[in-house]
Amino acid sequence: MRIRPKAFAGQVIADLLLVSLLAVVTGLIGLRSVVRGARAVGILPPKPSSVAC
Repeated sequence: MRIRPKAFAGQVIADLLLVSLLAVVTGLIGLRSVVRGARAVGILPPKPSSVAC
């Protein structure tokens, strides 16, 4: 059973893209929750126009 280098490289790149995408999404969700918590506490003023949904 031989591994084709091109297919293997493509699979590795796809996995890396998926992992980085998940990391970015979780980071954005965490950042939004931190900002929301800071606004609830009163550290940050509410600025709904500058924050994109």
